[in-house]
Amino acid sequence: MVSAKARRFVILDALRGIAALSVPLFHLFEPLVGRKAAPIESIVGHGYLAVEFFLLLMGYMLGYAYDRRWQDGMGTVAFFKRRLIRLHPLVISGVLLGLVVVLAQPEIGGQWARWMKGASVFETVLVALWAMTMVPVVGYGMINPFNACSWTLYYEYAGNVLYALVIRRMGKRALAVGSLVAAFLWIAYVLHVNLNGIFGTHLALFDKVAANARWSIACGWQDSLAHLYGGSVRLMFPLFFGLLLSRLGWRIRIPKGGLWLAVAVFMAVLYTPYSYRLGGEGHYWINALFEAVALMVVFPLLILVGVGTPVEGDSPLSRAFGFLAELSYPLYMSHYMFMYVYGWWIKNRSLEHSGLTVTAVCVATYFGVIFVAWLTMRYWDRPIQALCRRRKDR
Repeated sequence: MVSAKARRFVILDALRGIAALSVPLFHLFEPLVGRKAAPIESIVGHGYLAVEFFLLLMGYMLGYAYDRRWQDGMGTVAFFKRRLIRLHPLVISGVLLGLVVVLAQPEIGGQWARWMKGASVFETVLVALWAMTMVPVVGYGMINPFNACSWTLYYEYAGNVLYALVIRRMGKRALAVGSLVAAFLWIAYVLHVNLNGIFGTHLALFDKVAANARWSIACGWQDSLAHLYGGSVRLMFPLFFGLLLSRLGWRIRIPKGGLWLAVAVFMAVLYTPYSYRLGGEGHYWINALFEAVALMVVFPLLILVGVGTPVEGDSPLSRAFGFLAELSYPLYMSHYMFMYVYGWWIKNRSLEHSGLTVTAVCVATYFGVIFVAWLTMRYWDRPIQALCRRRKDR
């Protein structure tokens, strides 16, 4: 649930809600873009950059919410308990939802079909139990084959561990140096720079990363070394720089219209045409530049506006944004397993139906996953959070 402190940041609530609503919309358009007949251009071209925003916000809020608690005597075990209580219930519910979908319809294509063929129910359940521990599942294509979107949680968990054990002890200068190094690695990834040539090394990993990068930071969900490297690069700059921003205490105050300006800028980034289209043939580097500016300039400025521009916290609008912010994590963690079923239908059945029917299926899927997310929040996440708070207060 959204803490009392977080609820005061109405602009950040709004941005979290918009990001969460945009991610399933981005995934809805993925199979439509590659559809054999009448393919459709995605309207959420850079929806995957919502991950960058969430990771940057994580870095900022770790410093904002926990730096003082360490000074007040909070221990490492207490920190990990807080983070597990906040994050892990939805990890478990996401795997359970994915397990139900896999067992009900294993022939849905994508990553699942390749390993589900011939797999027993026992093996499937065993892999699901393993996935619930947040130890990466190796050999099945995805880091988590039951809930592909939970790949970001693996890196968020890693970020929390790094913060608790190492990074929280770093001063501002060290965080600034870490941010610069991480920014260099991030930019090198999206620009296909082979680090072997810079460092004078001969690592096969760097060769593979340079060869397979796509002028985009969209990576990290597969269990290959190249994806694990890309996901790690994707984590480090937001973690270092977000924490640095919280330590610096900077704010940006916009006297009038700050909320709607932030919303408009954020949506402009997420809804800009997708990577290879941006810049055209031979100019794909423009997309890499676009993503770098979004992460390293636009998103930090939006966070500073979010914490520095006051918005009435008890208006119907702020309460609506607060609800969307609370829904954001359940929506992110409970939608993608239904996208496999939807994607299978688009690929194998949609050509038998009219465009109106396909549109209706898209709309129904979108609002259906939002409803499932609300059920998950209402009857799973909230009760578990409340139970943990009651046990803590005893």
